[in-house]
Amino acid sequence: MSAERNKEKTLGISEGIRDGIPVFVGYISASIAFGLTASIMGFSLWQSLLFSALVYTGSGQFLALKLIRIGATPVEIALGVFMLNLRYMFMTASLDRKLPSDMGKARKSLLSFWIADESFSIAALRKGPLTQKYLFSLVLTCYGGWLLGTTVGTLAGSILSPELQMSAAVTLYAMFASLLSTEARTNWLILAVAGISAVLNTILTIFTPLAAGWTFIISMVVATIAGAIFMPDKEKKSDMVGGEAECP
Repeated sequence: MSAERNKEKTLGISEGIRDGIPVFVGYISASIAFGLTASIMGFSLWQSLLFSALVYTGSGQFLALKLIRIGATPVEIALGVFMLNLRYMFMTASLDRKLPSDMGKARKSLLSFWIADESFSIAALRKGPLTQKYLFSLVLTCYGGWLLGTTVGTLAGSILSPELQMSAAVTLYAMFASLLSTEARTNWLILAVAGISAVLNTILTIFTPLAAGWTFIISMVVATIAGAIFMPDKEKKSDMVGGEAECP
């Protein structure tokens, strides 16, 4: 046990880069789609890069593009992206237990900005404590892939013909459809909750004077509540059935 713990403490830059390379490659394809869509919507290369550099969340960035496309206000866009990204607050709080004891709040705050779903999963599955060198090399490797793909996608979008630009615009909808289909395979209730959100958004759009951004936010909140009610945490259930609970 102690030998394994000591081994984990020696995690360095090379291990972080190695673990981040698969994510780096995967991020390139996803962020190419973002850059391509942003370019078609009129974003310059620097605007797209700044977008990815400051927001750095795939689902949040695609959601923002969707809201921009339908004419949502900046407040509506900010609220929508904030609600979608609330999960990162819990991810980083959970990861805090594995961070080095000598890691200051400033570095923790900086690290939390670069934590994404994939880098969190890699770090969380690592047994034992993690080193600063490992964590920063991991998240920055992933971050580099996202920025590189954004650059390639934006440049590609700027040279496409108008016909290809129109066909490429469906990538925004294909992105969310693929996310939904992947999750729905594990639980059909996910599809039902998504349907509730879609129907509610349609009703609010047609029969109320609310702006498109607000109808989306209301639908998201209702769908979140419905998901919490109809899809309880399986891990908690299993813990209760087993009769034993882990100490925090």
